[in-house]
Amino acid sequence: MDVVYGDADLQKQRLDFAKPALCRGQKVPLVIYIHGGGWYSGDKGGIFERGDTKMLFQLGFAVASINYRLAPQARWPAQIHDGKLAVRFFRKNAGLYGIDPDRIGVFGDSGEGIWPPSWP
Repeated sequence: MDVVYGDADLQKQRLDFAKPALCRGQKVPLVIYIHGGGWYSGDKGGIFERGDTKMLFQLGFAVASINYRLAPQARWPAQIHDGKLAVRFFRKNAGLYGIDPDRIGVFGDSGEGIWPPSWP
């Protein structure tokens, strides 16, 4: 948990990762979760208690949940760049995490919000 996958704007991007225990020693597909919050709120936490994540584990998928730089401190498209960085991180470290670098998917909750947000 809290694995650093990148560093930008003096801020470390972190992720949580889990792989089904029954799949030890096997390369498995990975699904990366990107939390919602209109790109300016939210956190990677809580993903492993969700029903859809439990289903992915039962199907033999590893799951990662990432934090990304939030607006307004990080301007769009920094959030997308962080998501792409997470994919590259896992492709580079596939052997370490026991995942198949050719089978990585992404899902998430709504990133919609009031745009542009009415920040003070």
